[in-house]
Amino acid sequence: MNYSELAPPYIRAIAPYQPGKPISELERELGISGIVKLASNENPLGCSPLAMAAMQGALKSIALYPDGNGFELKDALSKRYGVEHASIVLGNGSNDMLELAARAFLSVGDKAVYSDHAFAVYPLATQAVGATGISVAAINFGHDLKAMLKAAVEQQAKLVFIANPNNPTGTFLKAEDLLAFLRALPANILVVLDEAYNEYLPVECRYDSVPWLRDFPNLIISRTFSKAYGLAGLRVGYAFANAQVADMMNRVRQPFNVNSVAQAAAVAAHRSRRACTGWGWSSSRRSAILSVSK
Repeated sequence: MNYSELAPPYIRAIAPYQPGKPISELERELGISGIVKLASNENPLGCSPLAMAAMQGALKSIALYPDGNGFELKDALSKRYGVEHASIVLGNGSNDMLELAARAFLSVGDKAVYSDHAFAVYPLATQAVGATGISVAAINFGHDLKAMLKAAVEQQAKLVFIANPNNPTGTFLKAEDLLAFLRALPANILVVLDEAYNEYLPVECRYDSVPWLRDFPNLIISRTFSKAYGLAGLRVGYAFANAQVADMMNRVRQPFNVNSVAQAAAVAAHRSRRACTGWGWSSSRRSAILSVSK
């Protein structure tokens, strides 16, 4: 008996995600050492010392279940960004945010729109719930927002995924272009704005999307602690959304989807300005990254 046939056709049609190989595996295969892995954009400088200390402290309570509501982390995010707890969703990396959005708002027969050359998880999250993904042709390896708007409206999509900066091509959409897209999009189509690489933007390109939530209740902003904060191994992501949208996402997430050590590290990293803007991305640190990458 072929047990894969017991799965729904849309599950069998999913192409498995191929993560980058661990350095240890490559060293074994190639018989060399000193490999620098760039494929996953992990922070070569590691995490904040404060986050490291918080992790060590959290180990004392490792026998207990984590706070399923993530109060301390939500509180840190709330105080920094001015977002109510009810509008925050926590997850096992920002991938979790993408999947929760799909699970909460898509079902068999629904449609989601994303760009060619965008993050591989968008089609995976879409297909996993039996929805149909519409991949829109890119312009210079980046999002064609006009074409995506047209596709979303004509195909009556329920969800649109946008990565800014785009993963993996690194293209960037200006704030005014994103706002124009949001204004033109019908309010009954949700937009997941994936800002996993937001902290990497140079000063002249930075924008604050959080205030947009007041004008666009169909917007979901997804971010992560994996990249600039150097916590990829802990898997901590979060999303900001309208309270009703966040409520639906929280209903389909696992009760303890962010472990205690991860929560403690994320709180410490987020409360420390040095964790990202100062410690992580000073000119000396940028030079260190460049030297590691050579």
